Amino acid sequence: MGHTVIVYNGRHCTCGRDGCWEAYASATGLIKTTKEAMLKSDDHLSPIWEIVHGDINNVDGRTAFDAMRAGDPVGQAVVDEYISYLGCGLANCINIFQPDILCIGGGICNEGETLMKPLREYLSHQVYTVNTKKQTKLCIAELGNNAGIIGAALLGK
Repeated sequence: MGHTVIVYNGRHCTCGRDGCWEAYASATGLIKTTKEAMLKSDDHLSPIWEIVHGDINNVDGRTAFDAMRAGDPVGQAVVDEYISYLGCGLANCINIFQPDILCIGGGICNEGETLMKPLREYLSHQVYTVNTKKQTKLCIAELGNNAGIIGAALLGK
């Protein structure tokens, strides 16, 4: 699903296509979006630059969220954009498969409700089931980043 195109002719993806969901809604995509926004910003004394100690190479998946919490408008804009990209792909998954539950994982999920609350709000306006009783429950995967390795280990039994 990560290689479903959500931005026609968008950012180049490692798979060779352009505009893949993964290129925008992964931690790598968030880091790239953060760096792009920082380079466009005129204020190199803003909280987002302070967080990375003036070195754009220090940007990680938490940088934009930390900057948002510090009141930085660049950080807020990046987080909002990231949530819209993530939400777009999740809405596609929900609209196609209509699961009862959809669990997401990865390091960015450590943001908890800072991520999940606006994501649920976004989805409330984007899914086909908006006017039905059946609603997909969105949650953070309990196994986190260990899900893949635990699943692989269980296959060996």
